[in-house]
Amino acid sequence: EEEAEKQLREIQEKKNDLISQLEQVEKLLQENDRIQEEEAKIRKQRIKQEKLTEGLREVTEAEEKIEQRHKERKKAIADCMRKIVQKKRGFFEKSGEKMDQSLSRCAIM
Repeated sequence: EEEAEKQLREIQEKKNDLISQLEQVEKLLQENDRIQEEEAKIRKQRIKQEKLTEGLREVTEAEEKIEQRHKERKKAIADCMRKIVQKKRGFFEKSGEKMDQSLSRCAIM
């Protein structure tokens, strides 16, 4: 009987150890699930950040193109104004009249 009780105690201890180990494994699995959820959130945030960065890059490129076109148009307008003023100047020089000041200022542009 003593031997049976001893074996029963050992079995109870092993059972308790196994239950304790099982509880630890369950905690680790829960922690692993939590970590995986956090990693998924981080991945989603990275993807979102990459999309935002790409969008910002596209907007910046578009702004640069618009600015370049604006500069080109401004230069074209200035060139056109110079040509107009040169023609006016030629007309005034031929007629002997003086050009008004606003046209003179355009000629300097």
